Amino acid sequence: MFTDTETAIPADTAHAAFVRAVVSAAADLSGILDENRIYDLMLIATEAITNAVEVQQEEGMSAPIEVRCRVTSEKVTLVIRDQGPGFDPHSLSELPSPESPERLQYESGLGFTLMKILTDGMEIQSGPNGTVVHLVLRAASPEVEEQA
Repeated sequence: MFTDTETAIPADTAHAAFVRAVVSAAADLSGILDENRIYDLMLIATEAITNAVEVQQEEGMSAPIEVRCRVTSEKVTLVIRDQGPGFDPHSLSELPSPESPERLQYESGLGFTLMKILTDGMEIQSGPNGTVVHLVLRAASPEVEEQA
């Protein structure tokens, strides 16, 4: 089983709901992710889309955000591409743990942390022509499901 969906959405966070619906439906139909992991997929899709849209809006760019979702029997891969100015992913400062009282001093910034925590793999490629975020959620192994 293999599904590959590719689309471009306007640089507007209102379209994140469309992306969530498409990627969750593709993952659900495949049966490789359980309900909780599908919710994780929806959350990371929202975070990645929001980041891409915000970057482009800050630059006054209206170029579409490219979204690709590939589902195989082993994993779901979500790729989000923007055309913003790029950034150094290593320059992101570490935020206090979500459980730490100091974390309450920050109103945003959990997107990349959530994507790291909720995925089985995350890769960011960024340069002057934009950023590509690759997010991977692996299929649950039958042994793990039996133990749960």
